[in-house]
Amino acid sequence: SRRAPRTALCRGCGIGRWSNFLKDRCREMVLLDFSEAIFVARENLRVASNALFFLGEYAAMIIGSGLAVTLFLGGWSIPFAPVLSKLTGFQFHYIPGDTPLYTGILHILTFLGKVFGCILFFIWVRWTLPRFRFDQLMKLGWLVFFELALANVILTAALLIWFPLK
Repeated sequence: SRRAPRTALCRGCGIGRWSNFLKDRCREMVLLDFSEAIFVARENLRVASNALFFLGEYAAMIIGSGLAVTLFLGGWSIPFAPVLSKLTGFQFHYIPGDTPLYTGILHILTFLGKVFGCILFFIWVRWTLPRFRFDQLMKLGWLVFFELALANVILTAALLIWFPLK
């Protein structure tokens, strides 16, 4: 009949389309049209994307450490600077209009040292503690940290009532 060649052609196109779909979705299914260079390039791309992932993780760790140092650890201020100034005779604390250059450099190095210390702490915690499962993390958040946060709010309110700001 006349329809037989057309149906065979359509089935052939359908099989070709299906194999193309499998090749695009599951790259390892059809290997005939790939060369060795494409396999190597794909593996390099996979490794490069992992490298970018780790680079993003470390960038977030550096930025988080910088924010933690700025907000909670005194930023660029040198710990015990007035005591160190009295002991050594050098000026380690900032005085407007009368601050030598080495003090500014020491403040920058102090900030970078604090950031480096925070990064080492992050790495130490990641290497030491095992990963939490999702249920453990939720239990820790709701049963421990939520109560600690509520206690902090109540304690802060009580301290503000007993010792009002002037």
